[in-house]
Amino acid sequence: MATAVTPTPFNVDPNVLSDIMWEGIKGDRTKYDQCGGSVAEIAKLLHVDLTLGLPDTPEDHAKRIAYFGGNFFAEKKIPHYYELVWAGLHDTTILMLIVCAFVGLILNLAIPADHGGIPGYVEPLAILVTVSIVINVAATIDYQKEILFAALNKRLAKTMKRQVIRNGKMKEVTDREILVGDLLILNNVLQSNIAA
Repeated sequence: MATAVTPTPFNVDPNVLSDIMWEGIKGDRTKYDQCGGSVAEIAKLLHVDLTLGLPDTPEDHAKRIAYFGGNFFAEKKIPHYYELVWAGLHDTTILMLIVCAFVGLILNLAIPADHGGIPGYVEPLAILVTVSIVINVAATIDYQKEILFAALNKRLAKTMKRQVIRNGKMKEVTDREILVGDLLILNNVLQSNIAA
């Protein structure tokens, strides 16, 4: 029984493109030569016109993102407050304080002692309250940092613009909107921080 071959919208595998990039860094041209050995041949495989660039249609964009993947990482989920509290409870110093407080509490309840009119269990309880305050303050600060960092990343992603050629016209796009096959216009400022 023959297996069905799924037709692909492009004539090159995404892994081969990745290999071309990594081999290029190492100075190896094996995969590059297998794909025709020229930019023009690779452009044909990607259905790119080297003069007009990519077609600027939502269908083409969706097809490229579905086949090659987008130029972005999945957004990092902001941890919940209770997850940060739980992480704070795993600190070695905090764990030692909690264990010592519970041992002190058990000993003071089992063997009552009077420390100048103050019951012996007050000190272990004070340690537990202090640990609770420290963990909650740290979790609150970390949670606020995560929210601010996520907002900063979103704002930064919208401001980082690149110039590409699509349908024969120069167009500004964000790093997230760059597609496999885009013709990037480079200048000295942009060369140092291209994210594609």
